[in-house]
Amino acid sequence: SGLYYWGPKTLNLIHAVQEWRHAGLPVCFTIDAGPNVHLLCEGPHQPELEDVLRPLLAELSAGCIYSRPGGGAWLVSPA
Repeated sequence: SGLYYWGPKTLNLIHAVQEWRHAGLPVCFTIDAGPNVHLLCEGPHQPELEDVLRPLLAELSAGCIYSRPGGGAWLVSPA
């Protein structure tokens, strides 16, 4: 029990991620200040994640943006 501020679509995705992890797919999620769920996995697992995610995105009428880690920090000279 508890108080959840997320809507049913967000909760459906969270539960799906938990099921995928239980089934052995190493994927994690995080949520920003809005309703956006971010899924994280290592590169070799991306195709498998895309396969299980695709039907759920269609069901939720949701989209997906794929990204990779950035190049790291660098020094910028003061203006």
